[in-house]
Amino acid sequence: MAVKLRHRTNKLPRNDGSYRRCAALSPAQEMTGCGRKQIRMPKIIWPKPFRYFENVQLFLITLCLVIAFAVSSIFFFLYKRTDNLLLERLREQAVTYTDLINHTKQWNYDYGGVYVEKRKGTESNAYLKGLGINPDVTAGGERVFTIRNHAIMIEEISRRSEKQDGVKFRIVSLKPIDPSNSADDFEAGAIRRFEKGDKEYFRVERFEGKPPRFRYLHPLYVEQSCRECHTGREFAIGSVLGAVSVSIPIATMDEDTNTTKLFIILAALVTIGLLVAITYFLTWRLVIDLDDAQKRLKKLASTD
Repeated sequence: MAVKLRHRTNKLPRNDGSYRRCAALSPAQEMTGCGRKQIRMPKIIWPKPFRYFENVQLFLITLCLVIAFAVSSIFFFLYKRTDNLLLERLREQAVTYTDLINHTKQWNYDYGGVYVEKRKGTESNAYLKGLGINPDVTAGGERVFTIRNHAIMIEEISRRSEKQDGVKFRIVSLKPIDPSNSADDFEAGAIRRFEKGDKEYFRVERFEGKPPRFRYLHPLYVEQSCRECHTGREFAIGSVLGAVSVSIPIATMDEDTNTTKLFIILAALVTIGLLVAITYFLTWRLVIDLDDAQKRLKKLASTD
């Protein structure tokens, strides 16, 4: 008995509505239809129920944009607040140094200067000699002591502070007794502002090739005691004599601030992503429920 074998054929639709036949295909070929890909990518962003509710699409997009804008505004405020907090922290630190300098200056003056033993490396104040004041005294016939007025004392403390943590401070003036206390351009500009009534002046300096620094100046006013050294100059009591200049390195604090800013940006992106995803999921569930309700209503209407 002869057995007639039939080849399995597949019917594939044509563009005109008719069908064409294909030879028997392997399972892999059946998935592509005669070797030609027929699979269409599903719409992932908008599931099927969303297509029937265009207003819901618009609502969802608008809601996500509002959420993104609101969250971005909050984190932008925090981002900018970080810079302001850094400035406030630096200013408070500079004010603390300024108060200590003023207290030290006044303590030194109250005692008429402080004498220290003249050892190796200790030099007498040449500018006091120029004013006719002998800075040295001899005790016991051998030991020599030299006076340290407030300006010299502050300068020496500043050198010690700079070696320890990089903070520098000094007393500057437009008409100094010691040329090393002459104000630079920034300090001179601050002193002129003080003469017009300003109470403090500060800024952050970022120059190429140099570590960033915070500079702070506070005015010094003429007192009666100032005239003992600042002779030959016409200074009215209460006028601006100069300023206390403080310079603080901020490289480490700058790195901490930049790290905080990076965390703020990442937190903003994660928060926006989570809120948008939650909103999308809840809206999706709502649309599916609405779609089911609509289908039930249509079925009830057709049965009636």
